[in-house]
Amino acid sequence: MSVSFEQVGAFNRIRWPNGAHKEEGCHWMGKMVEWYFDYGQTSYNVTHQECDSGILTEKHEAKRGLGRTILKVVACVLKAISLISIAIPLLMLIGKLFYRCDNNFIIKKKIGDPEINQNDQDIIQDQVQQEF
Repeated sequence: MSVSFEQVGAFNRIRWPNGAHKEEGCHWMGKMVEWYFDYGQTSYNVTHQECDSGILTEKHEAKRGLGRTILKVVACVLKAISLISIAIPLLMLIGKLFYRCDNNFIIKKKIGDPEINQNDQDIIQDQVQQEF
């Protein structure tokens, strides 16, 4: 199956269900800053597939149960309160910028994904036809 690539947004969360990618730098920092800026937006799982363009990710589709949703709300409230201090968010933002500059995360999209627009699907179809 052919794929199209796009950069992961600056404030979309990166997750590591199978541990750090071998090409990833400063993984320990990434875990802290990605958690801090996670307020429920779209998140992406790191895959361990090889790619010259960067570290491949796939959209995380899991649903949360009631207990996990309550914990997420509490964590978001505490993180929002910490924004008042200015020092913590500033340090986390600097860490996030450093981490994202050190690592190039890209989204792996497949034909049939609802996020792929018609132009992307045409490009993928052309790539498939050139391969055969």
